[in-house]
Amino acid sequence: MTGQFLLFPQELVDEMLDHLDHVSLKTCSLVCRAWLARSRSHVFGTCSLDPTNILGFRDLLQSSGCTFIPHVRRINSYRAWENNRCFDEMVADLRRLARVHTLDIFLDFKAFDGAADALFRTGFITAFPQVTHLILGCDNVSWPAPLFDTICIFPALQELRIQEMTLDFKLTAPPVSAVPPLGLHHLQLDLLSTVPILGWLHAFNRLSGVDSLTLPLLQRRDGPAVRRLLQELGGNLYHLDIALSWSWKTFANPATVYDLSLHPNLKTLAISDYSEYPLENSDPNPMTPFITRLTTPALECFLLDLHLSMYQNMDWAALDEFFSPARLPRLRTVLCRSRGDQTFLRGALPILRASGVLWTERL
Repeated sequence: MTGQFLLFPQELVDEMLDHLDHVSLKTCSLVCRAWLARSRSHVFGTCSLDPTNILGFRDLLQSSGCTFIPHVRRINSYRAWENNRCFDEMVADLRRLARVHTLDIFLDFKAFDGAADALFRTGFITAFPQVTHLILGCDNVSWPAPLFDTICIFPALQELRIQEMTLDFKLTAPPVSAVPPLGLHHLQLDLLSTVPILGWLHAFNRLSGVDSLTLPLLQRRDGPAVRRLLQELGGNLYHLDIALSWSWKTFANPATVYDLSLHPNLKTLAISDYSEYPLENSDPNPMTPFITRLTTPALECFLLDLHLSMYQNMDWAALDEFFSPARLPRLRTVLCRSRGDQTFLRGALPILRASGVLWTERL
């Protein structure tokens, strides 16, 4: 079989290699020169660095026989106290990884007393100025962090994802020199970074460049600021992913934060509902009027994640009619993920089921 495989056109061989697992790819990289590059592009496409392997990775980079450098496109890193200094000392070697476009870095703060610059503005994180996708998370923070300066290290940045930070996480104010990257358009923010990041972009007239936005479950105090900033985004937004809750007390009321009619060009809308009893104002049907404020004929995908037991009395018929193909001709997928009976969902949405766009998934 191997001999026959070698006779296939290279583009077909590449397609086959793209679907193999990691172990098989390592084997294939040893078969022949024609299979080497494609196999290595997957084997070494993502490199994970942590205190247990950083010294070995440094030695590999510095070896004269190192051949994987052109294939590395993503770095996943976890920084803690052990071997921490090595991360910063090998910056010159890491800069040889010029094709890295994604940096996923998690910082364990308990090991770094007051070392904000060492983690956020100097050393290891400066080795990849060409990065277009940045994923940043941290834990055990005890001092303000210069997050805005970190973002500015990457002038080509297009996508920013802030992972869930600890609740006592604090940011230093953005300096006047901290100008947001011009191409930044995709944001996935956590509770503590939402208002500061959106406000920063607004201050530099860069908020209009954001076309994809993922927001967390908001506290009530953040609702007014987020609403104002979303109003400015308006029709520029193509993808919106929000978490919400209709439960009272600390959570922001979705109806006072999000006005879906302000975003007429949405192509993708995802709503994750974390409501628990009681619903605010005891309204048994808050979701249908909230969703049906959509005014976008461009909608292609709608995802709704909710606890079905809380919405048995929802006006499903109105929702079914609202998402009809006649009204939304570009709609291709309606995915309802729920904790509950999927049979009920399929029966409650007959128009969508008949159109073939309805998918259900049990959580």
